[in-house]
Amino acid sequence: MPHGSHLTNPPRMSTAAENPCSDFAEDHARLHRALLDDAQRAWECLYLRAYRTFVPYACQRSPISTDDALDLLQEGLAEFAVKLKNGKYAFQGSPVTAYVFTVC
Repeated sequence: MPHGSHLTNPPRMSTAAENPCSDFAEDHARLHRALLDDAQRAWECLYLRAYRTFVPYACQRSPISTDDALDLLQEGLAEFAVKLKNGKYAFQGSPVTAYVFTVC
């Protein structure tokens, strides 16, 4: 996403079919494998999970705007994607979102 682009809140899902995370539940290994396969639902799920926890946390813990928190999240997800693709991210059983937070 280009720098300065306006991001909106992720939509609320009303059914499991609409929820990109319904395929993964708390199966972190399955989500990791789907991310390695570049599955769109997996990336949507990762974004949704990271958004819902990181943005409120970042805004509460530091004097940044929601837009700035979203920029940090996008940068963290981009860095994670590069590390995932070049083998520098090693899945260790923890939620992938926990790693994304460390690079944000």
